[in-house]
Amino acid sequence: MLKIKFVYQVWLRQIQSLLGRGMGDAANKALEQGLKSLPRRKHIKVISRAAILEFRIGSPERARILFEGILRNYPKRTDLWSVYVDQVFLLVLLFVGLNHASTTLINLSTKSSQALLHQNLDKKGRMCVFVC
Repeated sequence: MLKIKFVYQVWLRQIQSLLGRGMGDAANKALEQGLKSLPRRKHIKVISRAAILEFRIGSPERARILFEGILRNYPKRTDLWSVYVDQVFLLVLLFVGLNHASTTLINLSTKSSQALLHQNLDKKGRMCVFVC
């Protein structure tokens, strides 16, 4: 019989629930408890998905710290790099969308503000956080 504490999806759902209620510290404790009870081979998957949840409904700063911790230990994992860059890009798009009113206040046309955004994009449409 499979014990629930060894299933990583259960821990991710708990983290999501805690983040949705604004309990970021409790979500961090749940992540730590989950990592203690899960097998080591599941750690990267759980940490990366928890970081994605942090980007979406929690604190982007905590998500950045989680991703940078993974990438420091596994720098050749390009799949993790692409997920991290995609999440940063989505965060920037959300920020630009929310601050569109402020760009109109400084007399930038929509075309000019789009040009500013496109200067920071590479050919694949990802944000150039690193040297492109």
